[in-house]
Amino acid sequence: MLGVYGATVGAGTLFLPVEIGTRGPLVFFMLLLLAFPLSIVPHVLICRVFMRDHQTADKSLPMFGTFFGAKGQKAVRVYFCLAHFPVTLVYAVSLVNALDNLLSDHLHITIMSRAWLAFIIVAGLFMVLSKGREKVVSILSTLALPFALTVVIIAAVQIPDWQL
Repeated sequence: MLGVYGATVGAGTLFLPVEIGTRGPLVFFMLLLLAFPLSIVPHVLICRVFMRDHQTADKSLPMFGTFFGAKGQKAVRVYFCLAHFPVTLVYAVSLVNALDNLLSDHLHITIMSRAWLAFIIVAGLFMVLSKGREKVVSILSTLALPFALTVVIIAAVQIPDWQL
């Protein structure tokens, strides 16, 4: 359950406004108290549904097969595809915008159009994801600690700007 929750919180930090640290500790703690229950309860429930499902011979979980039945399983798969497609588009656009901003505004590199940059990003992500589960987990495990340290450092740097 904590793995599912951690993945979502990790993905959510892409859209977390970093300047919340400049608003002071009261705003930060209010957001924490409001956001934690709203984010963990759905993940606890989805984990309960997954845990009720049984593994198949190939050690994969049939997506909600025993919980919703055969027709429900197909409906949930279609729903997941429809629900996650817009999220994927938003992440893709945000990733291209962030990398384009980093290259052009901060590193002063403008060597390609946004279309080529988007193609390179999608191709790179596809190459990583096509290597299999173990390789993806290995790559993401390598990136997790530096990412967490970066977020903590950004937060610590903003502490002097708090207006207590």
